[in-house]
Amino acid sequence: MANLPQHILLIFIPMILANSIHMVFVKWDLLRSFKIPISVRLFGQNKTWRGFIILPILSAFFAWMGSVLSGPFLGNHLNVILFGLGMGIVYLLAELPNSYVKRKLHIPNGGHSEKYKVLQIIIDRADSLLAIFLYYYVVTNCPLLDCFILFISAMVISFVTSVILYSLKIKRSI
Repeated sequence: MANLPQHILLIFIPMILANSIHMVFVKWDLLRSFKIPISVRLFGQNKTWRGFIILPILSAFFAWMGSVLSGPFLGNHLNVILFGLGMGIVYLLAELPNSYVKRKLHIPNGGHSEKYKVLQIIIDRADSLLAIFLYYYVVTNCPLLDCFILFISAMVISFVTSVILYSLKIKRSI
């Protein structure tokens, strides 16, 4: 995996920083005017337009910063910005089916079923990450095996990041 630094700058750092900062927006209730649920009935209270605005913009910004610091990836900085926007949107869209299923099973917002808690925690992590790495595979020339290795790494990083944010009382659940 010769392009590991590039993968880190294009995926890991933008998504970790974008998601962490988004959690700060949620915790401190910033940009309240955009805290409008997309559909309470379908996805619950927590899937809001604020997330769909903030996360793609932050993902694009941090991907661009990585590109500025290390040289343009994907041809030029504009492509990296568009890639970052797409990554944030793909991440959010991939969360919607899981939220829909949880609402149909009457699982509370931000909660897990007691019966299948571990499985649900894994699915909560895997849905968006799987979509991001499929997106990454399609948009870049990253080999499929490398994308799989990056996906497994991202699962571990995502869990550790959630534990840290939960410990700092920024996030309400792991």
